[in-house]
Formats: sequence, C-alpha cells, structure tokens
Amino acid sequence: MSNAEAVVDSTETNSARISEVLLLYSFCFALVVFVGGTAQALSLRLGLAVTLVLLILLPALIYIRYKGVGLAHGLRLRAVKPSIVVSSFFLGLGTWGVGVSIALGLEAIGLKTMDQGLDLGLDSPAGFLLCLLVIAVGPGICEESLFRGVIQGVLERKGKWFAVIVTAILFGLIHLMLGTAIPAAVLGVFFGWTAIRTGSIIPAMVAHFANNAAAMSFLYFLNGEIPSWLLPSLLVVGVIAVVAIIRLSSADQERITDSPLAEVPAGLPLWSALGCMVPLLMLAALVVGMSSALPYFIQVQKLDDGQQVIFVEQDSLLFDPMMEKKNVKVLYGQGEELRIGRLVEFSDDLIQIRDGEGNEIEMPTSDFKGVVIHP
Repeated sequence: MSNAEAVVDSTETNSARISEVLLLYSFCFALVVFVGGTAQALSLRLGLAVTLVLLILLPALIYIRYKGVGLAHGLRLRAVKPSIVVSSFFLGLGTWGVGVSIALGLEAIGLKTMDQGLDLGLDSPAGFLLCLLVIAVGPGICEESLFRGVIQGVLERKGKWFAVIVTAILFGLIHLMLGTAIPAAVLGVFFGWTAIRTGSIIPAMVAHFANNAAAMSFLYFLNGEIPSWLLPSLLVVGVIAVVAIIRLSSADQERITDSPLAEVPAGLPLWSALGCMVPLLMLAALVVGMSSALPYFIQVQKLDDGQQVIFVEQDSLLFDPMMEKKNVKVLYGQGEELRIGRLVEFSDDLIQIRDGEGNEIEMPTSDFKGVVIHP
C-alpha cells in the first residue's frame, strides 16, 4: 500500500470509528431522554438508578464486548497508587467549587441550574446515604464508563485533547438543561484530563464521586442555602483543587498506555451512522427544548402533608388557559401553610376560594400562588 493510500485508509477508519461512537452516544442520549425521563418521573431515585445502569453503563459495556475487548481493559480500569486516588478525591471537591461558581454566575444572568422542585429524599440520614449511592457512586461508575472509558477512549485516536474536549461537550449535553450542561461540560474537562494523565478512569470515577457527594452534602447539611462563608470556602476548595492537579501532574507516567478502543478496527461507515443518528438527535433536541422550557412555565411545591403539587404562576404562559377551566384547583397560602382549594371568584385585589371542607374563603390576591395542574 502506498503512503497516499495509507493516509486515505487511515482517514476513513477514523471517520468510521468516530461515527460509531457518535451513534452510541445518540442511542444513549435518546434512551436517557425518553425512557430515563419517564422512569425518573415515576420515582426519581429508582429512575436515576435505572438510567445509570441500564441506559448508560449497559450500552457502554455492550459496545466494548462487541469490539472484542475485555471490559476492564477496554475501560482502562487500571489500578493506581493510593496517593493518586486521594489527589483525585480532592480534585473532585475542587471541581464542585468550580461548578458552584459557574452555577452562581449562570443564575445571575437568569439561567436555572437546578430544578428546585426535585424531591431527592434528603430528609433523613438514610435518605442521604441512599442519595450518595444513587447520585454520587452511580454516576461516578456508570457515566465515567461511557464517557471517559468508551467515548473518550475511541476519540483519542484523533488526539488526546480533542478527545477530552469533545467528550466533555457530549457529557454536558446529556444533562439536558443549558444551566446544568455548561458546568457539567467544564467538569468533564477535569475528569477527562485526569483519565489521560493517569492512564486509568478510576481517578476520574473518584473525582466524579467526590464532586457529586459534595453537592449532596451541601443540599443535606445546608438545605441548599448559601451562607456568607460559602464563597470564601470556595476559594479554599479552589486551592485544594490546584494542589491536587499539581500532584496528579507529577504522577508516574511510565505505565500509562493509550486506550485500546482507539486501536480496534472500525466497522460502521460514516454515512450509515449519520443516517441513524440525525433523526434520533432531532427528536431528542425537540424533547430537550421542551424540558428546558418547562420549568419556566410550571413549578413544583411540596405541601406540609408531603404531597407534591405542580402549579403554574400568574406570569406563566399556561396561566390564562388554566384559569378558563370551571372550578379550577388553585394553590393558596394560609399563614405558613400551603393549601389546595377551588376557585370561586378572582379579581385584581381579592380572590374567593372554596376549601376542602366546602367553606368559602376570601383573601387578598397576594396569598394566591397559582393554578394547580397536578394532582
């Protein structure tokens, strides 16, 4: 084979290999949006577990076996020194500080970075530990296996930083909402660099776990409130991250090898992959757009009895159509308590409501919270 033919063959092989990984990503993306979204709506923590194990990890493992590579070898589950694990853990704490800083900046310009209506079950020590398992350990293993293990591993043939950045962008996009996709993509760069620098995804898994565990601890111990000492603490966490990066940068590189997935033969032509991928991406983009816009139209509120209510506020586009319904359910406040009643009459100054016992109550419109969609 001549040099020119070798170059052409290499280019076609690279394109086919990249098309394979993009198709795998698109398939997982569609599963997460449609199947995972439905499962999480029925039960958040169980749905997240199903999404991580069956819709993210399982396709990654199937792809590796399809390529005829051992799972541990294909994922680069190479043992590393305890000092690297410790440094990776502190890097994860540092990335949490970076993520919080980015989230605060995004919220300052009006982007939502978290669905405040999500009930994670952080109301007890047992609930906190379960959240650590599902939201910290689960993503650390499952998401890193797909993204830093398979996707980044395949893309490394095009260059290590190319693989890190493209994988980070794809990692951000699967978080659906723009306000969460941006911080996730930035964190993905750190995780990808860690995998490249150490030749193993175990440090990336540890860093990912530490990041999510810090987020869960923040929600559990501080109830998501931002105290005055948080911002100075983020500076300390940033210093910790810098020290961890320096430590990881000095890691012994003698045994580091490229991902075996960058060398396995490609088997899917580019145009065949695009033909399958484009319709999936278009449909997924439509759903993502709707899911990103939905929080601006509806809100979720937890009542004192534990019931969750989905309602629309007065400035929502759905408010007027809902108000036109006869005897519509409304959410109103009575003291510190939130209740559901039936609308009798509504004006600019006063609202008349029939409560659950059939009594009619007149109150100022300031106590009116919105129209109930569910239940």
